[in-house]
Amino acid sequence: MPLLFSYGTLREEDVQLSTFGRRLKGHPDELVGFEQSSLRVEDPAFVAASGKSDHAVVKFTGRNESRVAGTAFEVSHEELLKADRYEPAGYKRVSTTLASGKQAWVYADARLPPPPVLAIRELCKSYRETVAVDCISFEVRENEIVGLLGPNGAGKTTTINMVLGVLEPTSGSIRIGAVDLRRQRSRALERTNFAAVYTPLPGNLTVVENLRVFGLLYGVRDLRLRIDEVLGQFDLVRFRDAKLGVLSSGEQTRVALAKAMLNRPHLLLLDEPTASLDPASARDVRNRIRTMVRETQAGVLWTSHNMQEVQEVCDRVLFLSRGRVLLDGDPHVLPGQHGKATLEDLFIAVAREPLSLEGA
Repeated sequence: MPLLFSYGTLREEDVQLSTFGRRLKGHPDELVGFEQSSLRVEDPAFVAASGKSDHAVVKFTGRNESRVAGTAFEVSHEELLKADRYEPAGYKRVSTTLASGKQAWVYADARLPPPPVLAIRELCKSYRETVAVDCISFEVRENEIVGLLGPNGAGKTTTINMVLGVLEPTSGSIRIGAVDLRRQRSRALERTNFAAVYTPLPGNLTVVENLRVFGLLYGVRDLRLRIDEVLGQFDLVRFRDAKLGVLSSGEQTRVALAKAMLNRPHLLLLDEPTASLDPASARDVRNRIRTMVRETQAGVLWTSHNMQEVQEVCDRVLFLSRGRVLLDGDPHVLPGQHGKATLEDLFIAVAREPLSLEGA
């Protein structure tokens, strides 16, 4: 008889799938994970935490990543057809292979997932004989904050500058949403924004003048209202008519972040965004950015040398070394997978001993 998986509510996706058939006592096959694509994937850390010895880990094509446990049911062909009729619109039954080698059915969203917010493919940048970025590939999805980490000179800023269209890649492609940056630069960048401590805004303009200038450049609708919104969002109302150059470094950082939010970016690039902030202000900024990501389904590429901050805010991290992506994974899990106690220890290992981690 066919096997059908049943499971409960997914995080941020109230989808209840059917529980037809009878539960098999002591059945070795357990469904222990769903994520955001239709491909099958294994997450060793999640499997280990679930305590399941035999498992199938399947990716779910919902909008938000979800990880849940489910149980195998044995069903008749008639019950399987009945289950099909009760599934939500847009779902279909797909086959998966269990750890035991058996085939089983699971329901997944049949709609095509949206394109990644940022898709980089075989991206290279060379200066004569010097390779700054060595054919890297990665994605940033909707509702995801990805940390781009590595020592100085690893290629982080060069990568960001290519995404912003400031530098021309030697080869490879950059897509922002469904738009190719090389072919349609203006369209690709219209909902992209950026903030970094090394790109200060004009200090001779007031806060509101800075926001007005950049809002006009971005073509922001209802600009006056939007400026008022970001001033309130970043606690800048009392500074609106102050010259930017007389503000503290932390206050200037908040203005830069307000500028970066003006056009409600779908892709936000942040290079050391909290470097000049005190701990309380930095926490507040992180919370505001997470809220923005959750509410707008944006994607964020975030660089930082503060590993505690990275673990707090990032869903996934990429470690760059000598222009290549050396490691990619969950910042809470990745250190243990490479024999390190903390993310900071792993960062130091990448900086000092990258060859020991290659191919790991």
